[in-house]
Amino acid sequence: MNHNTGRLSPSPVKRALRTLRIVLPWVASAVLLYWVSRRVPLDQVRAIFHEVSPARFLLVWVPFEAVLFIANVLTFKLLLDWFFKPSSFRELVAPIAATYLLGMINPFLGLGAVLVYLNRRRGTAAVDLSGSMLFLLSVDLFIFTVLIALGLFYLDRNPQSSVPGVAIRVLQFGVIAGAAFYAYFYFFWLRKFDFWVLGFQRQVKSFLPFTLARPRHYAIYLLVRLAFVGGALARQYLIIRYCFRVEFPLARYLALVPLANFLGAVVSVSGYGTTQVVWLGFFGEYLTQPLLVAMTLSWNTAYAGFGTLIGLIGLGKIYWDLHRAAPEVKA
Repeated sequence: MNHNTGRLSPSPVKRALRTLRIVLPWVASAVLLYWVSRRVPLDQVRAIFHEVSPARFLLVWVPFEAVLFIANVLTFKLLLDWFFKPSSFRELVAPIAATYLLGMINPFLGLGAVLVYLNRRRGTAAVDLSGSMLFLLSVDLFIFTVLIALGLFYLDRNPQSSVPGVAIRVLQFGVIAGAAFYAYFYFFWLRKFDFWVLGFQRQVKSFLPFTLARPRHYAIYLLVRLAFVGGALARQYLIIRYCFRVEFPLARYLALVPLANFLGAVVSVSGYGTTQVVWLGFFGEYLTQPLLVAMTLSWNTAYAGFGTLIGLIGLGKIYWDLHRAAPEVKA
């Protein structure tokens, strides 16, 4: 025990796991980028970069970045207003902006940082906040289930032998699991059926948002998350189409890109390395390897750059607010 603070020091195992969560994404990105560099001619990748107009790229990227950030802040504002303590949009801008720095390492770290901030600043219990995250993820899962179902329909009508078998199996499992989850979700949470032993869940505090939510809450929240997910997919497609001048089949894009983006964000920094590997596997028959690497590196770099910029602005705003508040506390 630490006698100065009266708190238990974290165990060596917890410290090791915490370090691993930070180090592993960097190691994964470095190893995978090295693997890509051994397979793809980097001089051709550089040549493609030189042909892309930075002004056109920013013209597409920046407006969508603003829309995605607004939708992200509105996501948490709605959760707090409906289920906990009402918050102003302005109050949430700086802390959520600051979490972009952690979100570059892992999106779930960014969500975790929002939880920590709300727990310490607003006094909202962690168990309540975890319920809010479940509510958020359930709506996102519905959106991705619909996209995956459309993707399976397209791939069934337009067979693509070069699509990795594992991708097809993941798509099929996703649709089946999503359909089963939302059948249960509809009967249990919306129709309030208490079948078998599931009724106890309404007494579990972390499920409070589902108990309090009404259909209008789901509808409004779905629109906000659709703006976020749809904006991200639209931005990516416009970058491919108008910056790299690639005629990419829209139906195939909607079929596989959500899955490719999810896999590309796992265990890496800003998607570096994993994004390149996944896109080379999924879309190698449509585009050359140097073009795929150049495209994916461009939005990885833009995501990291703007994430860093937004995060630093958020940290600066928090520091400025604390600096202004210090004289008032002393007085």
